[in-house]
Amino acid sequence: MKFIKTILSAYLLSYTLPLLAHDASLQFEHLTSEQGLSQNDVNCILQDQQGFMWFGTHDGLNKYDGYNIKVYQNDPENKHSISSNLIFSLAEDQCGNIWIGTTGGGLNKFDSNTEQFTRFNHNPSDDSSLSSDLVLTTYHDSQGRIWVGTQNGLNLYHQGEGDHEGSFIRLYPHPVNKTINSANRITSIFEDKCGALWVGTQYGLSKLTENGR
Repeated sequence: MKFIKTILSAYLLSYTLPLLAHDASLQFEHLTSEQGLSQNDVNCILQDQQGFMWFGTHDGLNKYDGYNIKVYQNDPENKHSISSNLIFSLAEDQCGNIWIGTTGGGLNKFDSNTEQFTRFNHNPSDDSSLSSDLVLTTYHDSQGRIWVGTQNGLNLYHQGEGDHEGSFIRLYPHPVNKTINSANRITSIFEDKCGALWVGTQYGLSKLTENGR
């Protein structure tokens, strides 16, 4: 047994030393508020179809072109500005729109052509509105649909027609109790190669399938 342990240790050492030598050449480039980042607490990162990098922070949305950073922050006098500066999730749809989840300001859709934000918020008297303004995750699936995970349930966005902003279908992993609880607090979303949607909650994992898949 001692001989086996010695051989195993020698093998691991011979395998890891080249890796460590290679890692020594890796370098980190730092982007902070000194380089123009709006805030140093970065919650989410996205690279869009054009190659721009997007960073969601605790004090604004940041767009990086490799040289300069452009910051988007809430303007109380502009309804087309982002609804909140506390950004928690990012996703891009097939049209190039950026969907931004905030913790307290609901969901935003950024149109890169107009440089304007459309806001989606929870309305207690409207069951087709966002189920909560505390958005924890956003996801764009293979069918082009936008899923929004909130503090209180999963939301599927339904595109509106004409000037209508669209609506939401609410789904709850724990349908018996739709009040805010750990089972309905959606923290992550992922689609597998079979098209099933995996939904992470603070109570466990749920798998959402269609047509029995």
